[in-house]
Amino acid sequence: MLTGCVAEQLASSVKTKARKTSGGAREWGWDPCQPWDGTPPDRRQSVYLHAAVRNEADKVAKTATGGRNDAIFIGALKLGSYVAGAGLDEAVVIAALEAAAETNGYTASDGLFATRPASGQGCTVGRRTRARCRRRRPGRRSSGSGS
Repeated sequence: MLTGCVAEQLASSVKTKARKTSGGAREWGWDPCQPWDGTPPDRRQSVYLHAAVRNEADKVAKTATGGRNDAIFIGALKLGSYVAGAGLDEAVVIAALEAAAETNGYTASDGLFATRPASGQGCTVGRRTRARCRRRRPGRRSSGSGS
């Protein structure tokens, strides 16, 4: 109970701080949706989800001392919404963020006991704000294809 309350408060302050310093409202403008129905992501959605994981892991890997725990939490928070709404595998999210924490030296300096709670709590809170990858409507072409 207490850890959940602390995680909610941390998520609120981290979201506010991140809106000011990163992609702004667009980056934090989730598309709330129903819980994931178990339908596997199509090819386009899978590409999007893997890119989202890679991008968040890259951000964590490039984070300097002093912001690494927040970066892991923010990445897990964002990706957790796709775990609940789009079927992204939480184990993949946590593994990617832990690998990024090793890259930036956080695991070496503070250990997994610092990394795992940040990624786990971030995913837990993120799952409460479900997001999905929209399916392409039948008959629509991507903007990059020729006629």
